[in-house]
Amino acid sequence: MTVRISLAVASLVLLSPATAQSQESTTAAALRAMVSDLDATPEWSARFTSLSFNSTTDTATVDGLVIRSEEPGTELNFDTITVTGFAEATDGTITVDRLATDGGTVIAGFSRIGLTDLEVEGLSVPVLDPVVFSAEQPIISLMKVYSEALKIDIARASAAEIDVIQTLEGVESRVAYEQVSLEDFADGKIARMDAAAARMEAPVEDQLMTIRIGVTEGRDLDLGAFVHVYDPDAYQNGRGDMVWRNASGYVAYRDIVVDAPGARVFIDLIEAEDLNVRQPPQEFTTFLDAVTLDPNMPEWRIERMAKQAIPDMLGAWSIGVFRTSGIEVDMPGVDRVALDDFIIRDLSIDGMREFSFAGLEFSMRGAFATRVDSFAIGNMVFGGIDGLKRLIATFDAGGEPDPNDVIPVIGFMELVGFDLQTPDVERLSLDRLRVDSSDYIGIIPTVTTMEMEGLVVPTDVMDREARLMMQRFGYDQLNVAMTFGYEWADELLSIAMTLGSEGMGSMAFDMEIGGVPLSLFDGAEIDISPETLPDATFVEGRFAFTDEAIVGHGLELLAEEMNAPKDQIRSQFADALPFFISMGTAGNPEVAQLIRESGFLDQLTPAIREFIAAPGGSIIFEAKPAAPVPFSTLEEVGDTAPERMIDLLAVSVASEPAPTTEVEATPRPTPESGAATEDTLQSPPQSRPE
Repeated sequence: MTVRISLAVASLVLLSPATAQSQESTTAAALRAMVSDLDATPEWSARFTSLSFNSTTDTATVDGLVIRSEEPGTELNFDTITVTGFAEATDGTITVDRLATDGGTVIAGFSRIGLTDLEVEGLSVPVLDPVVFSAEQPIISLMKVYSEALKIDIARASAAEIDVIQTLEGVESRVAYEQVSLEDFADGKIARMDAAAARMEAPVEDQLMTIRIGVTEGRDLDLGAFVHVYDPDAYQNGRGDMVWRNASGYVAYRDIVVDAPGARVFIDLIEAEDLNVRQPPQEFTTFLDAVTLDPNMPEWRIERMAKQAIPDMLGAWSIGVFRTSGIEVDMPGVDRVALDDFIIRDLSIDGMREFSFAGLEFSMRGAFATRVDSFAIGNMVFGGIDGLKRLIATFDAGGEPDPNDVIPVIGFMELVGFDLQTPDVERLSLDRLRVDSSDYIGIIPTVTTMEMEGLVVPTDVMDREARLMMQRFGYDQLNVAMTFGYEWADELLSIAMTLGSEGMGSMAFDMEIGGVPLSLFDGAEIDISPETLPDATFVEGRFAFTDEAIVGHGLELLAEEMNAPKDQIRSQFADALPFFISMGTAGNPEVAQLIRESGFLDQLTPAIREFIAAPGGSIIFEAKPAAPVPFSTLEEVGDTAPERMIDLLAVSVASEPAPTTEVEATPRPTPESGAATEDTLQSPPQSRPE
């Protein structure tokens, strides 16, 4: 059935008169005529109990107004409506200074809306176009009604309470707002909207979940932007314009309490800034109408329709900032679940600038306790609407999906301040881990850096053999720092890495490889083989190890094993080094040949002797051939003449002593210089400034 809603009906729904006369009782006559005209239509019935007019206050009062559609599903009931300051302009625009009702109910489909003490000021209703409401297209029809309603202007509006009950398949859910206010509604935009409190219950009968909100506020809301997206007729030639429109400048919910089976959640703030919408390539409201009209349709049909509509539906939204702060969860058996902040920035189907959280705590008595100071991941690029459509089509066809449509490009990831404690682990912690990637080819970054600091690993997480060895060296934990990075450009691949543990030592490695073509990284596959790298060359490389204390601890253990004086073990071991090298290479003739016949032993022995003789030094190996050496040549030399490898790569080894630190003597401060004296040390402590 098709219902035609005229100007009179649309105006009446908004509780405003539609016509005017020039007699003294203009307002009363217009209201009486509007109800009579509406009742005369075949689609609606309308009546009221009484209508009066006070000429002194220019106020008309309507009691017992009831409006019903002939097709069940739409009904309006108002106890009392007052209209003050009615006027009609020559162009047909109706203005009302004040419209108020002490109570009313609006029934629309599965929704029942209760209104208490509704008041509207500065109401202006232009001539509205007739709207066709189709029961077969409820959401699309609502968009048509909204499109006309957006032509109305309201200076201010308020309600003591708005109570919405929705009934779906016999289950009721409720949302109630208190002390609702609206300011400056014009051109489809709302400057400000607030509610003092809100409560949500689902389902109403059992209240399995309730949500209480202390304060709700909204700024710069553009309802026309939503209509532009959800109205299929707004799509020119059936195609979306893909132009972003700001639909909401700011929305916030404060002091939230969520009660659910087995948990209670407290949230200080949920806020969203710069919610934007756009028309995707294809409209999706037809899909929403189909699901609304037939929620029990076969799953295969819903799935088929959803695959066509969901990419466009997801592509219609973006959000500038979404933030949640002050989250705490009470759960049986859990000591603490808390989160200080959760933030999403610039999220759409095309990508996300940042996903982050801070101050995460989770602990269960007798099981574990963990904390994360902050985590962030961002500069992500997704496949967009087209990528999701390709992915769905590929799965439907039983094909292998393109990794570019599945795996997002990630610009950075950072974890700061991670701690974990369990009954078996005293404390596992990490100060900071950050990875940055850029200059992607497909999903492979050609520039990546990684930094890790303060990874503290207690020996009690190691197996027994490793734990005993660490304890013999005098360590009850490792404090590891590491960096890694590579850059690939113009067929030159540069790799660098450092790894060290506080109180032990560190090593650094870097290398350059030439002849690595860009085509090696094709999509998500990296094909590395002699066939794909026929021109690969070794350009240069460097390895360095810097001692802090691990060499000394090792020598002390060796002294214990050999029953030698610990204060002499360094010099004795350095003097015996050539013998140890000979013994160490005796079982590998190729290595022995390489070291002896190349003359490399003459460089290696003094370098290692100097490195071991004094703590804190470094030993450095470098390979800098005069020209890049093909890997095929290295393989051939390694098989036929390994003694030539040292000269071929121009390998050198050297040691560097520990850096010296000069400590300057600090003169003893005098009282005149502001230093503490006996009198000042005995003074009471100062209070902390407020």
